[in-house]
Amino acid sequence: MQQLLQHVKAEKNFIGTVAPNQEQNEENYLSPIHQLEQVVEIYQVEEIIFCAQDVSAETIMEWMARLGSNIAYKIVPAESHFIIGSSSKNTTGELYTIDIQYNINQKLQRRNKRLLDLGVALLLLVSLPLHLIWIRHKGTFIKHIFQVLLGQKTWVGYATSKARYPQLPSIKASVLHTASHLNMSLDADTLNRLNYFYAKDYTTSKDLEIIWKGIQK
Repeated sequence: MQQLLQHVKAEKNFIGTVAPNQEQNEENYLSPIHQLEQVVEIYQVEEIIFCAQDVSAETIMEWMARLGSNIAYKIVPAESHFIIGSSSKNTTGELYTIDIQYNINQKLQRRNKRLLDLGVALLLLVSLPLHLIWIRHKGTFIKHIFQVLLGQKTWVGYATSKARYPQLPSIKASVLHTASHLNMSLDADTLNRLNYFYAKDYTTSKDLEIIWKGIQK
């Protein structure tokens, strides 16, 4: 499967592999297969490729029904070098590999991020009396608004250190982070992968999503 992936030019990310059984080697797998639903939620997965040599047809069908039609599915038959399935009736199977271009490093995206920071901070400042009714940590909330206005912090940044991906572009200290909107405990490897995809595929809409879901924090 990895050899097939390496030979295809692609525009989207190959996120990783899920172990076909309950055992998990953290260096090689994102999770065991029984946690596939969590993997889909954490990484906002758009496509899953099942390897029929390791996963039974019954299990594949069960997961397809469980995860629904918002995800594209492909199947690699046992001991074969081709993929069955497509996202569209007009296209053959696509495979994805990692392209290490970081959107967050582009001048336009840096400017957009700063403008978003300022816009959100000003909006929260103007509507401060309303927010103080339900915000738990009022003093910290006000402090964060002014820290962002003064350029000392950004609203959204990395969840952990850049130890796993030291080449990631630098981001200011942040109020929220790449996993703030997820109501689950995540290990360091998962947080580092989220940091990677945040930097690589950055858009202001991602920041808005995290701010909206994490503002009470």
